[in-house]
Amino acid sequence: MLLLSLSLALASGLSTPAPLSQGSVATADPSQAVRSDAAAALARILDPSDAAGALQRRELTRIVVESLDPETSLVLEATALVADPDPVIQGLAIGFMARPDLGDLARPERVRALSTLVSPRSGADARVIPEEARSDAIAALGRIGDRFAAEVLAAVAVKEPDAALRVRAATALVEAPGGDTEIVRLVRSLVDGGLFAEGASRGSAAPDADVLAVLLPRYGQWLGDANELSTLDLMPLVVGLKAPEEIVRAAAGDAFQEALDRLAASEVRGRAAELLQRLTDLGISRDVTLYQSARIALSAEGDAGAALRAAQALTEASGLQLGGELRLDAYESQLWVFRGRYLAGLAELALGHVEDAERSFELAASALDAALSERRDLLAESERLVHVDLLHQRAVLEIARALAFLVRSDAADPASLGPALERARTAHERHLEAQAVYAEIRGDVMTGWDALLGSDMSVYQIFFGRRGFASGGGPRLQADGSKGGPLDRARIVELQGRLGRVLASVSPGELPGFALLEPAGPPEVVERLTDPLADPARRRYLDRIRAARLSGIDDAIDAARQLMTRAQERAFGIIPEPEIQALENLQRRRFAARQAAEEANRSTDRQWMRDLRIPGSAALWHAQDLKEEGRGTEARVIATRLEADLTDDGISDWWFVIGHERIVRAQLLAGSAFTDEGRGEEAERVLLRAVERIEDIERDLAGRGATFDDLSSFRALRSTALVSLAVNANVRLLDKDKALGYYERAYELRKDEFMRVLMACYRARSGAEAEARSLLRSIRPGPGTWYNLACTHALLGDTSRALDYLETELMQNHASVESANRQREWAANDPDLASLRNEARFQRLVRVL
Repeated sequence: MLLLSLSLALASGLSTPAPLSQGSVATADPSQAVRSDAAAALARILDPSDAAGALQRRELTRIVVESLDPETSLVLEATALVADPDPVIQGLAIGFMARPDLGDLARPERVRALSTLVSPRSGADARVIPEEARSDAIAALGRIGDRFAAEVLAAVAVKEPDAALRVRAATALVEAPGGDTEIVRLVRSLVDGGLFAEGASRGSAAPDADVLAVLLPRYGQWLGDANELSTLDLMPLVVGLKAPEEIVRAAAGDAFQEALDRLAASEVRGRAAELLQRLTDLGISRDVTLYQSARIALSAEGDAGAALRAAQALTEASGLQLGGELRLDAYESQLWVFRGRYLAGLAELALGHVEDAERSFELAASALDAALSERRDLLAESERLVHVDLLHQRAVLEIARALAFLVRSDAADPASLGPALERARTAHERHLEAQAVYAEIRGDVMTGWDALLGSDMSVYQIFFGRRGFASGGGPRLQADGSKGGPLDRARIVELQGRLGRVLASVSPGELPGFALLEPAGPPEVVERLTDPLADPARRRYLDRIRAARLSGIDDAIDAARQLMTRAQERAFGIIPEPEIQALENLQRRRFAARQAAEEANRSTDRQWMRDLRIPGSAALWHAQDLKEEGRGTEARVIATRLEADLTDDGISDWWFVIGHERIVRAQLLAGSAFTDEGRGEEAERVLLRAVERIEDIERDLAGRGATFDDLSSFRALRSTALVSLAVNANVRLLDKDKALGYYERAYELRKDEFMRVLMACYRARSGAEAEARSLLRSIRPGPGTWYNLACTHALLGDTSRALDYLETELMQNHASVESANRQREWAANDPDLASLRNEARFQRLVRVL
């Protein structure tokens, strides 16, 4: 496009540029002439006496900044373009200053040039620089990063009169490499200045609440990463949680969660509990800190003993009787008792104390039922939403009780699982009730098992995740009684599969991928357990959800008609196409909903019920865990069954995108399992089917009027599938040309950091060392890039750096010994790492433990 635009400019009668160097005028492609002597072109752009017109100067600038090699001298000269009076040239220069491949080259000079645009100004000088240029320069400083850039951004965030630019500077500071020191200084200064106090002065020199809301979450990450913390470090979090501004309180809550997440991810036992205790001493609610201590100890640190102690303390602290006096917040007390009892039950289950766990779960149910008995669903909308949340928690509890039964039941006798099925049925009923109440409040609402299984307190998050307790907790636990031993990883993965079958069996079609159970018992009892339409209670809630959908769509149509009328009144004679399209879409949905309702009334077809519930992901989660445990064949069976279940039952128009997305992910998982097993041809066939399905869906959705942004999730999936095909072609088919072809197709769809490091690897593999190293300069090492950085540096001959990245990958990126061992086996045979195989350090790293 650049070559074409320059050619058009020259053909339109503009004078041609003077020779850039001896002989350059003879070059057939004018833009190539610019590229062949960028120094001369840059000098011409900067020469005020040159007679070139504005269009020529812009085209010259565009080509120079896009093609300029990172040479220090030219980068220094190019910084002068930032001050150019032509706003187009200035904008191009700002973008160039932040080009990732420049790395450290002339970093101070680039920052200094940009700072002349963003530093707070006053009087007539403030009108010289357009707001758009200042905003772009602020963003560029954030991408460049360093101490000086951070100081400039911090000054703008504090002193800039324009509120939008202050927020922009704070956002750039959060994203800037090396910005933590300034972020910490700014946030601390708010506490020192008493900004949060009621009625505190908010002069122009103090950051406002919007700026603080941007900074606090990153501050929370810093708290979680810091080795030592003072009381002064913790005060912004404590004070922020009590700030009068709602936006600050919400940001402080995010900061609190960020700090805990970082501590949990560190997998250093006790760090989170220590921080939480200190926050308690500083005034954070003890209920909150004990709850978080119990949850993190169990789900992230694998320490069931510590979790049990914290949960028991929470129960004791939150009881209705404290020091002989009745607590006034009886309702809140019941909720904290529930949380304490529930987490205690999970900890006891982890330790193998099943009877104790069941007793704790029973007490938790009593506390929650007491809160539910207040029937807040009959009150104002805000109270009804609280009731919905209570129903969700009640359903989560029943899933845990089903798991407890499975822990002590005979896995070889599926017919004896009646109690577990009853718990699962109750969980499904409570979730349907929650969906019905919520739908009656908000109209057309869809949900499914994922809303329950993905919640923070779900056993799927606490036990079955690929980190924390499920990954490494078992071997570290010591049973302290004779009531059974602690759960280990293998047992947990087995229980995950059994629980999935139980949940799937009480609502067929909602958890595709699991083989359904055939429980024993009287037919009417079995039917009530395994068929929601034959269960009076669940059928009643399904009917309420269906009715709420119809009324909700009708309400939405009324609102859409009003919007269309207002649009017509604002612009008389102009057809309001967006509003008309929105109204037509709603009318089509109403027609489909009414048709489904009529069919349900005159037939036994179950499609209408499937239209109300989104299929869950539990089978995919289980298959992924099986694959990581080296049980790829079992994983593929589940993935294949999931695809067949969704295909056979039919994909509803109400969850059309999600249904196809589930199938594609199942195909990707199956293909990846084939690759792991060395079956490259079969992997390629499955992965190509996934690509074809995605392309078909993209065409279908585009035909329905989907925008480019609407299709972004499928483009990302297609890119992932093509990357898997490239890896398979390189490692299993040993066809480097085919691998490159697949990868280049993927790269066109997605060019994020992960894709750039893979492109660097492909360029290194093909011998394009300069291009590979240029790409590497734009990569920030992290969990998603460590392994491919190791491969790229190995191909480039950087043995020490390659081994460093490989060691980091193996030590920090795997939740279990089994997972790390599979990565070791892969690395030992990876052709990209072939140059390392004779290194003693490599041989130690890939030795299976």
